[in-house]
Amino acid sequence: MEPGLLVPSSEEILVTVIRTVIIFLYTFLLLRLLGKKQVSQFTWFDILLIVALGSAVGDTMIYPERTVPVFVSMTAIMVVVALVKVFSYLMIHSEKTEDILEGKELLLVNNGNIVADGLSKSDLTERQLRTLLREKGHINLRWVDKVFLETDGEISVIKKSKKK
Repeated sequence: MEPGLLVPSSEEILVTVIRTVIIFLYTFLLLRLLGKKQVSQFTWFDILLIVALGSAVGDTMIYPERTVPVFVSMTAIMVVVALVKVFSYLMIHSEKTEDILEGKELLLVNNGNIVADGLSKSDLTERQLRTLLREKGHINLRWVDKVFLETDGEISVIKKSKKK
């Protein structure tokens, strides 16, 4: 595109469309190889993956070949996918690595009582916690044994067992 022109030529538009299709399909195939786990609720590690891939994919779709060559972007995308595979392998084989990369669940309620330290670490207020519990169908903490804030941001509720 020549300086001062607001509308790119039809050739530049066609090249952008072709580059976008190539990078989109390439990234789609690589994400399929990663598996369904990578598409569930997001952890910090997952968000980093999205940002890294988004940057590599987006630049290729928008900028011309002379600025961001397709092969260079494909290489960057492959490196990001390889890193995800390496970190996934390390997390499977090392609980400490998993804790570092994805964090640990936090105990928010124990035996029906709110755990202040867990609530503080989660950056939730008591009101927010109670709202989340109501959304899960738990109105009264007396019937709740434990509540965990999972690494994906969801809460897990374990009800107290009914005594006979």
